[in-house]
Amino acid sequence: MERFDSSKALNEHRLKLFGQTALAIAKGRGSAADAAAFARAQVDAGAFYGEVLPLLRPAQDAAGKAMRMRSAIVQSTDSGLVDEWGLVSQAFAQDAVAAMVVGRLRGVRRVPFTRGVLSQSLFGAAEWVAETTAKPVATAGFEFLSVPSRKIALLAVMSMEALDTSGAEMLVRQSLKTGAVQRGDATFASSDAEVTGESPAGIGADAVTIASTGSTAAAISADVRSMIDAKVGKVSLDTDVWIMSPQAQAFLRMLKITDADGSLAGFPVVASSAADGQILLLSPSYVFLASGPITLNVSTEATVTIDGTVYSLYQRNLVGIVSEFYLNWALSGSSDSNGHYAAVKLSEAAYA
Repeated sequence: MERFDSSKALNEHRLKLFGQTALAIAKGRGSAADAAAFARAQVDAGAFYGEVLPLLRPAQDAAGKAMRMRSAIVQSTDSGLVDEWGLVSQAFAQDAVAAMVVGRLRGVRRVPFTRGVLSQSLFGAAEWVAETTAKPVATAGFEFLSVPSRKIALLAVMSMEALDTSGAEMLVRQSLKTGAVQRGDATFASSDAEVTGESPAGIGADAVTIASTGSTAAAISADVRSMIDAKVGKVSLDTDVWIMSPQAQAFLRMLKITDADGSLAGFPVVASSAADGQILLLSPSYVFLASGPITLNVSTEATVTIDGTVYSLYQRNLVGIVSEFYLNWALSGSSDSNGHYAAVKLSEAAYA
């Protein structure tokens, strides 16, 4: 008999609440009263929207035109209660991170947003010693790692007719999730440099580069060996991972270079279309990840540009849902004193 997982059930419930609340504020067209009226109408119709009403605690922006759902988890000093919308939006944020490449890696270190995390980049070596002999002196290296708050902003434009269809809650939720995942993956799996105050560097930015020697099985095997030799510390089959595109993974399988379980040289492969053109070998234990809940805004009066075409939301009966998703990561100890790296990338691979 399958065992009931109460924490999983609670998380799924909060994800459903997120979709219902996002739909309510979209249907409310930026009006708190209209959003609450929509939720009440759903309750009257027999839908499970009773828990949405307490979550609709909107704040007006500076112009007073858009409803904003705050998502910071606030601890009340007098009641000890935690803001429920914060927990609901955090469940959505965690679900989105879990779908990203960085969220699929084992051993990533979760930290809060901060400007100073002490990270050990060099570990001292221990030795066996005889009685009365000198003990070895261990040398350890430390660094302060900055993981400040960064955010991915997304504007999801939908027609009011689409929001009237069955499954609209899932449509809204998936639209916001897919946009955040695609943007997060595109940056994480890249070699893009950090944009100060805006976006983190891709993992490949601080990786040591190994030039591809060819596309034959022999050449690829030699490249794999070179990448493993360049990696920091001891090889860990438990956490170390390859990141590559599905096309590259398929090519390696066609050449029968990968293992029977799909791994490469014993390391699991995380395939993502965001890694197109990249083949990375990464030690996730050197990756620090911070994420937080999201905020939601809604507008029906803005003019937006989509693929070069200007649209008036009001004129076309559209609604724009703006989400701000807080996320950042950093690579700690990208290299050690021996010149080995936490991330290694293969360049100029024709099959990548």
